[in-house]
Amino acid sequence: MEQSDCYYLGFDLGTQQLKCVLTDSNLAVRHVVAINYDLALPMFRTSGGVHINGDEVTAPVLMWIKALELALDDLKHSNFDLSKVIALSGAAQQHGSVYWKPGAEEALANLNSNSSLADQLKDCFATSDSPVWMDNSTQEECNELEAAVGGALSLAKLTGSAAHLRFTGPQLLKKCRKETAIYNATERISLVSSFLCSLFLGRYAPIDFSDGSGMNLLNLKTHTWAAECLKVFPADLCEKLGPCVPSTDCLDSISPYFVKRYGFSSKCRVVVFTGDNPCMNFTYCYYFYFQAARFGFIEGWASLAGLNQRPSDLSISLGTSDTVFVWMNNAIPISNGHIFCNPVDPSMYMGLLCFRNGDCTRKQARRRLCGGNATWSQFEHLVDSSPPGNCGVFYEYEEIGSKVLPQYILVNADGCRVPFFEKQIEARAVVEHQCLAKRLSSYKTGMRSKMERILVTGGASNSEIILQTLSDVFNLPVYRKDVAHSAALGGAVRAKHALVMLEYGSFVPLDFESSPGKLVAEPRQSVVEIYEEMIIKYADFVERLESASCSDLL
Repeated sequence: MEQSDCYYLGFDLGTQQLKCVLTDSNLAVRHVVAINYDLALPMFRTSGGVHINGDEVTAPVLMWIKALELALDDLKHSNFDLSKVIALSGAAQQHGSVYWKPGAEEALANLNSNSSLADQLKDCFATSDSPVWMDNSTQEECNELEAAVGGALSLAKLTGSAAHLRFTGPQLLKKCRKETAIYNATERISLVSSFLCSLFLGRYAPIDFSDGSGMNLLNLKTHTWAAECLKVFPADLCEKLGPCVPSTDCLDSISPYFVKRYGFSSKCRVVVFTGDNPCMNFTYCYYFYFQAARFGFIEGWASLAGLNQRPSDLSISLGTSDTVFVWMNNAIPISNGHIFCNPVDPSMYMGLLCFRNGDCTRKQARRRLCGGNATWSQFEHLVDSSPPGNCGVFYEYEEIGSKVLPQYILVNADGCRVPFFEKQIEARAVVEHQCLAKRLSSYKTGMRSKMERILVTGGASNSEIILQTLSDVFNLPVYRKDVAHSAALGGAVRAKHALVMLEYGSFVPLDFESSPGKLVAEPRQSVVEIYEEMIIKYADFVERLESASCSDLL
């Protein structure tokens, strides 16, 4: 088959829906399928794709399988020849876990193409409900896991993150301690990503390095399960988890079930699946080349979408919560974020900085300062009516990695707390606080001297005020590119990348040729100077706020 006459397929098993993206050989999107669990599968009675029972949040495994079948049925009845799909991969919500019973792998290997996946696999799971990333029921287990390795910082140095309620490690410890029957009835434990990959392989799929590093269990440097963490678990956990593999591995050909039932080619390759954040980070609006100088070739690829950045870029997603992605040479622990094995380059790391107070805080400020029915443009006008240089801390919720309780704190030019700002000053202070917080946190990763530009996406990336403030605070140009289906598209991109590496027999580095989107803001040097002075005062105030009671700051 000619390379120009083929398709790539990417999947994203998200919290609320499953997406599937079919691309041509140039990675241009040809078809998209989206299956909303609540709407398409009401028999599972989920809300937002999950079941909530107090702090416990789960999702039905069979719902995910049925959603996949609906997506594949859509593809089958489209006008695209699925025998031309030469590789597929995908992503899934991170941290969730699936528990396979003994005999499940045999069932996967002997699927009857005349019957549905759901009917044949319904009895293959030790529990029908998988804990997902929204679960908050494992504080006791988080404490135990951190204590076992010498504290939160030690765990972060070892695995990339301090213990988090939603992470897989604490969830597994809960299964061992409080749901022993489920754990004992389990032969293999998958992440949601490796679970989905297993369906296509017809056998248990390995966990990849990148998604595995979101478990609080994987040693970031050796890419093996951390012995220091495993000592609090039963001795057979390592066997139940199975091996970890590079995020670029091309595993095997697709299961015969999909060849017979949906018309895939028996030569279609399955590339290891990963988590949605790493997969989104794989692609972000670039024309880039896969380049291997020792083989003397450069293969140009088409315009890509998602969140793939070059090492000197800072990617920021401005959404319900704000997320900053950075490439890292070394695994330096991040207080308000996580470090993952890089899904693009196995010798590098990916820092993910999480800011819980994102759009929720911006919206509350708009309502509070402009009125309940105010538009965003009215809020921007209010911000624009105040000069740069207003300091404050605005937490609608307790921030990730912070000990500061939810509150609004206004600070004058001397770094002292004050009770009141005029509305326009407070409005700008909210925006400036969020931008300064991102700069302060990202610089702690060691990226300061290497950053060349900022790439933004998400709903708030349409705000000129926010983008200009980001540009001035970081002293970097800001580019915006809106991309749909980024995690699913990242799966298709990863599928093609893996085939290129398979062809040349070794890792093929990415040499990016930039086309990052539209230039939307450039730093104004007069304002940059203001923020260069302001960041020092801001950092000092935040440090004092973290270490002292509020009364010490009055």
